[in-house]
Amino acid sequence: MMTLMTTRSPSPTLSSVLDPQSNSLNFLRLFFAFTVLVSHAFKLGGFASEDLFGRTTYGTLAVDGFFALSGYLITASALRNRLSRYLWLRVVRIVPGFWACLVITGFVLAFVGWHHLCNGPSTGCSYSNFLGVEQGPAGYVVHNSFLKIHQGGITDSLIPASAIWGWNGSLWTIFYEFLCYLMVAAFALVGILQRRRVLLGLSVLVWIGISVMICVPQINQHFNSGENVEVMLLAQVLPSFLAGSLLYCFREVVRDSGWIAIACVVLFVGGLFLPVGAAVPGFTLTSAVIVTPLLAYPLLWLGAHLPLQSIGKSNDYSYGIYLYAFPIEQLLIDFRVHQHGLVIYLGFTVLLTVLLALASWWFVERNAMKLRALTWGSTIKKVKSG
Repeated sequence: MMTLMTTRSPSPTLSSVLDPQSNSLNFLRLFFAFTVLVSHAFKLGGFASEDLFGRTTYGTLAVDGFFALSGYLITASALRNRLSRYLWLRVVRIVPGFWACLVITGFVLAFVGWHHLCNGPSTGCSYSNFLGVEQGPAGYVVHNSFLKIHQGGITDSLIPASAIWGWNGSLWTIFYEFLCYLMVAAFALVGILQRRRVLLGLSVLVWIGISVMICVPQINQHFNSGENVEVMLLAQVLPSFLAGSLLYCFREVVRDSGWIAIACVVLFVGGLFLPVGAAVPGFTLTSAVIVTPLLAYPLLWLGAHLPLQSIGKSNDYSYGIYLYAFPIEQLLIDFRVHQHGLVIYLGFTVLLTVLLALASWWFVERNAMKLRALTWGSTIKKVKSG
């Protein structure tokens, strides 16, 4: 008698479905960049509230998405490269485009807005006078060159649209993104990144600490845009980044499941209604921060299954769009374009932002990435189960 024996194929995992060379993560990053653009357009143009249940905003969720994907990809880079090469790769990808944005914003866009708001073509509106104003373009570039935004405005008297945000309210995230890069480097250096259970324990402790900050009113009230703002901003993005990092380290055991992705989204939405935290998204810590790590898995699942692998594979414009959208929106408000309605305002914003993003990629970012060849070798490291 012949017995037919069948063996079940192992369940697919995140590692088996998310191809490092062919995925839709670049599409997602491009989508997030445009989401931030639209979110800021609503806020700056005064069209409508962008708040989601008073706990977060669409733009904030897009930033969380950026950090979750970054946590996954940056951890991969740290584990396959020497520390020196890893850090160099991060610098050449982030810094040149950032510096170019500071220069273009300070010496070109700000002058256009400044000259437009002057009273006619008088001597006081000349470019030479613009360069000499207090908190001028040179100071804007120098003071912000190390990624931390110390000077938001360019000229005190003619600051555009919103005195709260300055010329580019999006740039604050770049500093905290790089802090996360340095954190990953430190984890790799001391061996935490190679011991995924240790990383899991540390991430849980961080999450618990931030949750306590949010849930205890006496603590929460001391973390806002006016008090301990640096800690508040880091606390907003760190959980999502760590979630992405953990998913990379556990990618070989985490199952690939659309049902898990749906469950994470449902739990996230439900968590927004937790009666904890303040209710001023972007300026205080809200309950959304506690549950945003749940979005990391659905995003990676989409990155593995969306049939949009070709978008952004060769030319990644997402960073340029993120860098230039806000100053373009500010400039258009100086010209009162927003008074013609949301559609026209968004149309001009997208057009001008895309043009600058194209220039940023082809003339700055793409050329800067050629400097990656200046580093030496790489070491492939395996994630230990410890």
